[in-house]
Amino acid sequence: MMKKLILNRTTITKELLEKNPSHSSNGIWALSSIKLNTWNPKFLMLIFVFSTLTITVEAQLAESNQTKSVLIHGEILTRSPFDTLSLSIYEDFLGKMVKLPNPTILEIHAQGGDGFYGLPGQVAFTTTTQPLKGPAFATLTSKEHGVIFSDFLISPGDTVGVFLDRFKNRLVFTGPSASKYKIQKELDDALMEESATLPAYFPVDDVSQFLESGKDAKTPSYGIRSFVPYAKTDRLDYFINRLENRVDDHHGFDVIAKYQGILDTDFLKLLELNFLGKLLFSKVFSFNVTPKDDREAWSEAYLKHTKEFPEVIFDPKLLMYAPFYSDYLLEKYVADGYASKTRALDEVLAIENEPFRDRMLSKFIIRFYPVISKKDLYLDTAFAVMKDSTSINMLSKFVAGKKKGTEVPDFKLINDKNEEVGLHEFKGKAVFMDFWFTGCQACVLFNQNVMHRVEEHFSDNDNIQFLTVSIDTDYSKWQKSLQSGRYTTSHSYNLYTGGQGKEHPLLKYFSIHGFPSQVLLDKEGKILETSGLNKSADELIKIIEESINQKP
Repeated sequence: MMKKLILNRTTITKELLEKNPSHSSNGIWALSSIKLNTWNPKFLMLIFVFSTLTITVEAQLAESNQTKSVLIHGEILTRSPFDTLSLSIYEDFLGKMVKLPNPTILEIHAQGGDGFYGLPGQVAFTTTTQPLKGPAFATLTSKEHGVIFSDFLISPGDTVGVFLDRFKNRLVFTGPSASKYKIQKELDDALMEESATLPAYFPVDDVSQFLESGKDAKTPSYGIRSFVPYAKTDRLDYFINRLENRVDDHHGFDVIAKYQGILDTDFLKLLELNFLGKLLFSKVFSFNVTPKDDREAWSEAYLKHTKEFPEVIFDPKLLMYAPFYSDYLLEKYVADGYASKTRALDEVLAIENEPFRDRMLSKFIIRFYPVISKKDLYLDTAFAVMKDSTSINMLSKFVAGKKKGTEVPDFKLINDKNEEVGLHEFKGKAVFMDFWFTGCQACVLFNQNVMHRVEEHFSDNDNIQFLTVSIDTDYSKWQKSLQSGRYTTSHSYNLYTGGQGKEHPLLKYFSIHGFPSQVLLDKEGKILETSGLNKSADELIKIIEESINQKP
């Protein structure tokens, strides 16, 4: 049976408090100071005791995290004498599945060391962020070396050094805030270690036939993984097995416990909550996306086994800075709705803490906007109760780029002749835009299975213009992909974001984060559809024909 991570508030009695006199001066009690027969705690999540001594997380964060910048400096040991780095800062981050609001991006030009600024044989860099109002998330990437760290929790006032040795593939952190970054690298390593050792289960129609097809393949040596096939008819058993796998003994929690007394408690709580969210998210997400042949059986299994998930007692204000845990909660609301035959939106509306409810409402609508059939009803319901200005602004900005009838600004893109093209040049025709990138297999399948037929159907129709928009950041890579014919057809007009990728204003306007994505505009350049267009060829042909025949 899954053990509880957090003591239930009702178990905190006067007797317990008297037996555990050692507590922090702010009235918040560490879980490690209270023993339960059913739980030998190694987690750091704290229990909030609502007494005259209690200081909420919000108050503590306001006290310890005043508006300050973050200083990041570093050196990269590499053969290249120059490099350009990019630091993306996400404040009020809604999570990995939404990736909003858009980050503040700092471009950092690193230069070769001369012995005065950096050492010879290294490139050195320094950057200072904008003042941060609270915890945020940061991703540092290098044009030469790729991602250095991703989605790291940063705090106002941090000062950290980044040292990367590309010859030995080593990354270390230095400086006053180094421990805050070391622990996050260790947590990433713990997740990677788990990923590298888990069996690679693979659903197949016929296990015997699959094994027979690989009889001539090279026998893997010790430690090299192979697919572990299971019959698609056994999907439910596989899912139940996933749910039964415990998360509370994950090595990552040992990593967090190791830093107790070294790092600020609030910071550790946020790391733990986000880490737990990442572990639980995958379990619930798999339920939502797996095809189900028997709804009742799947629902029964889901409801039975998720009761054993860790129970967490938290201050909702803490969750405002824990987007990966709220990712899990949101996915669970959807799964609970399916299994219990209730409406997921009602689960979100029932959240008692208003700021967190508003944050989750905006996140819910943005996350599932493409599949919400009654969009206006959901938006009206949300805006009628929302009070948090940050959440209202995020949702309003998102809807502005989705609302039917809104005229799209004249965004500029680059064509395959390296010429600038504005969207308004296509006024007078309905416009269908398909967003893709090199390496996106789903983009290839959509082009081959859908767009070939659709564009051929309209090949002699001058009332529709098909545009493809690549988010590749390398022009030559985009050109090679066009020549391959895998991503586009001969009937489409191909455009490129000029190296800006997902940061291009057009993608930000439509809040496009998944690929392939499609947008349909009418002849006046106004939005007709920004979601629900990833359909079969026949369905898409019907939608486009209706847009062409639409009267002004």
